[in-house]
Amino acid sequence: MNIKNVGLTILIMAVILLVGNGLYHLFINLFSDTELSLIVRVGIFGVIIGVLILIYALVRERIKDKKNENF
Repeated sequence: MNIKNVGLTILIMAVILLVGNGLYHLFINLFSDTELSLIVRVGIFGVIIGVLILIYALVRERIKDKKNENF
């Protein structure tokens, strides 16, 4: 394993930790904040779910395309 792979692995793990922590606090604040309207809560959840579906679709498409590549 070369040094670039180690650095990339550490970077990816740190980004996952930070994003996970941010999402955790977002959900905690959404549930505990009583001043937010239902429309704002549903909108935020819709955006999050939409982004997750798009990421899943892109990863799935990339894996499918990778299987069909001939070099």
